[in-house]
Amino acid sequence: RITADCPLHDPVVIAQVVQHFKDTDADYCSNVHPPTFPDWLDVEVVKMAALEAALDEASDPFDREHVMPYIWKRPERFKMANLRAPEDHSNLRWTLDTQEDLDHIRALLARHPGITDYRRLLRG
Repeated sequence: RITADCPLHDPVVIAQVVQHFKDTDADYCSNVHPPTFPDWLDVEVVKMAALEAALDEASDPFDREHVMPYIWKRPERFKMANLRAPEDHSNLRWTLDTQEDLDHIRALLARHPGITDYRRLLRG
């Protein structure tokens, strides 16, 4: 799961979370519980069986709409895994929710066209 308000994803980070999911045989794996990556690199991977369980078990309208919180709020029910960043950059937020966010992202991409490696973006 990658959300549309995070347009600066790093394919290496995505691949790392997917690999961690496979290595740990988790029902749910992310890089956000706890967050250590910048808030624009959120990646979640979930087994179909966990999604089906959430569909069958969730009754709260919020959980039925958003699904993932139903799963990650139940570590006793689902096997969880989290990939941590080499350094904690969770204080950084480059998501796209406002015009100011869009202006910031456009300026960043103008300075660094074609860059997808988030560590290079952080350097400048």
